[in-house]
Amino acid sequence: MLEALRQPLEDGVVSVARANGRAVFPASFQLVATMNLCPCGGKGDAAGCSCSATRLAHFREKLSRALLDRFDLVVAMPRPRAAELDGSGEEPSALVRERVQAARERIEMAPPRMGAEARALLTEAVERMSLSGRGRARVARVARTIAALAGADEIAREHLAEALSYRIPPELTGT
Repeated sequence: MLEALRQPLEDGVVSVARANGRAVFPASFQLVATMNLCPCGGKGDAAGCSCSATRLAHFREKLSRALLDRFDLVVAMPRPRAAELDGSGEEPSALVRERVQAARERIEMAPPRMGAEARALLTEAVERMSLSGRGRARVARVARTIAALAGADEIAREHLAEALSYRIPPELTGT
């Protein structure tokens, strides 16, 4: 079922073929998903994971690397602590909305360009992290968004490093 999302995520359309013909439907969407890092839910938590290596491997196989490569952001989140759940110290939504709208306008008018240091880091990351062409393009796009949110005219090394940190975490690949 999950693998069926690969093509619509990539192409923005759903194609249904039957004996009597073929229909194509628009399917431009934003996928937001969540999952545990293991079947018991303890991986990455202080309580610990009780899953065997075989069980972990089988669990990871549910998400192919090809599907994960189509996600712009993949973030491993540890279990929140009580103090984090009380909601204090959060930023008001109105301020976030203003910052996002300003970044969108910046990207539409004059998108941040890739700086030389960022380009060198991206080239190195393609080799070290085995980024596919799709992965490289997604990292560059996320870095552009991070730079726009920071109000920068150029994608700096730190913007690209942050974008790289949102790629597929080792917990999902078994590496």
